[in-house]
Amino acid sequence: MKRKLLLTLVFILATAALTACSCSISPGASPSPSPSALTATPSPTQSATASPSPMESAATTPGASAASPSPESSAQTDAAIDLDALAQEVEKLSEVSLCDVVAEGDRAVVGLSFDAQYQGTLTDRIEEMVREKITGIESAVIHIAVTADPTLCTEIKNLAQEVQGKPMTEEQMAKFDELYEKIQPAGTESSAA
Repeated sequence: MKRKLLLTLVFILATAALTACSCSISPGASPSPSPSALTATPSPTQSATASPSPMESAATTPGASAASPSPESSAQTDAAIDLDALAQEVEKLSEVSLCDVVAEGDRAVVGLSFDAQYQGTLTDRIEEMVREKITGIESAVIHIAVTADPTLCTEIKNLAQEVQGKPMTEEQMAKFDELYEKIQPAGTESSAA
């Protein structure tokens, strides 16, 4: 009999404590369950349950729309590509001495100079490694034209220096398109062979 009375009293106290706690939580936050005398499992703290989820955080943070960028943010993304970071990543390849990159939208042109110890030429394997390095940093850049032709490499280097952190002018875009077309057909044929 005493045991039933004690359990009933504990239940009433636990219910009263839960009711008091749920009234003190700010609106919009879910109440955190408090441990009762009958449970031994710890409950999450209120700060953990009141913090927004990563999806809520991205939705409320200005400019954090990763799922569907607006046309304005797409234009800003093009200008935000760090060409130096792309070139430095490609230069980590043992065969490559110098690399110049110009990227626009989902396309990039890459000029390579080989290390003195590397006696080969531009191969499909090296082109693939360059593509992997670039898409590893900028996943949006998926069409990558790679060349080791000294004349084209000089043109890519000059364009990269002109663009450096700024949006391309119409003249620079025309030069980029011209370089891409000169390089890409050869790269497309060699990768299909």
